[in-house]
Formats: sequence, structure tokens, C-alpha cells
Amino acid sequence: MTDTPSIQRRILGCAAAFVAMNVVGTGIAMVMGPFVGPQFGTLLRDPAGAGLNFPALLCGYAVVAMALTVLHGRSASKELGPSALLGLCLGLAVFLGDHLITSGWSVMPAGTMAVSGLFDSLAVVAGAVVLSWVTMPRTNSTHANAH
Repeated sequence: MTDTPSIQRRILGCAAAFVAMNVVGTGIAMVMGPFVGPQFGTLLRDPAGAGLNFPALLCGYAVVAMALTVLHGRSASKELGPSALLGLCLGLAVFLGDHLITSGWSVMPAGTMAVSGLFDSLAVVAGAVVLSWVTMPRTNSTHANAH
């Protein structure tokens, strides 16, 4: 048995990471919304009004899931711990980095954006763990039980 996951398992892992990041990201937004929302004022979309821009949200998470899948495929270890660290690094780079850059050229408050970026990066950690689990090499008995 090879340690390299099949292309089908990688695609499934990427899709699972995409779903995990959306679920965790939504949960984070629901928990953080009441705390950070008032600090953004009218800078955020009103869910009761125009609503969220779901195509943009989904495309953004798809880009992160694909990047995560490529980086995970190139990493030396496919185990859960190193994969979580990979997810944390990518999540911080994507979310914290972007949030701070955005607050640098916009009127978004830097402190609130930093806190939001830190918490938002946890969605990528969840995606990385799910990706790792889906693409993890299986023994024949584990593989047989997984189906």
C-alpha cells in the first residue's frame, strides 16, 4: 500500500476541508458577530438587509481549500498534528495577514480586524485536520471498515 493518497481521495479531502471551513467559519462568525459587529458599524453587510455575498464567500473558501490541499500534498507529514500546524500557518497568513493589510488601507479598525483574523484562522485548522483525516493512509482493515 502506498502512502500517497489517490487523486480521488485528494479531491474528496479538498471538498471535506471546504465544508469544514465553511461550517467552522460560520460558527465563528455567529459567536463573534455580536462582539465585533458593533465595532465595524456600517462597514459590514447587514444579514437582515442585503445579506451576505455567498458567491464571494464560497469562492474564497474554495481558494483556501485548494491551497491547503496542495500544501498538504507537499508536506512531509500527513499526520493530524503537523496538518493542524500547517492549517494554522496558512490560516494566519490568509486571514490575519489579509485582515491587517485591509485595515492598513481602509477604515476598518486594526485591533478588531486582528482579533477577527486570529479566530477566522481556526476554520483553516479545522479544514486541515479534516483533509488530513480523509487523505490519511489506511491499512486494509481500516480501509475496509471505512466503507
